[in-house]
Amino acid sequence: VLAVMLNGPDADGESYAFNFVFTDLDETHSLALENAVIQHRVDQPYSDANATIRITHALFLKMLIGNAGVRDILLSDEVSLEGSTIDLVSFFALLDPPDEVFNIVTP
Repeated sequence: VLAVMLNGPDADGESYAFNFVFTDLDETHSLALENAVIQHRVDQPYSDANATIRITHALFLKMLIGNAGVRDILLSDEVSLEGSTIDLVSFFALLDPPDEVFNIVTP
């Protein structure tokens, strides 16, 4: 399980929509940010998305956990982007890095 946290105060007033097409899974996952809340949907892409990103799932996970930087990903031959690179980078800047010692269940 990968838990990604949104920095709520920084996200206040921000609004984005993105489509992530995972080329190795043949799936589209869409994220929308509004009122500091992220909504997720599967195989229902936003027609008015800020950007659509085609990427492998493995490479996307490496980016989220910090093993690959956003700039490295955007310059990779394995990734294609349609739409606003600036909006995508701004969105990822709102995410806090994952906490490796996050307790899901405590005694």
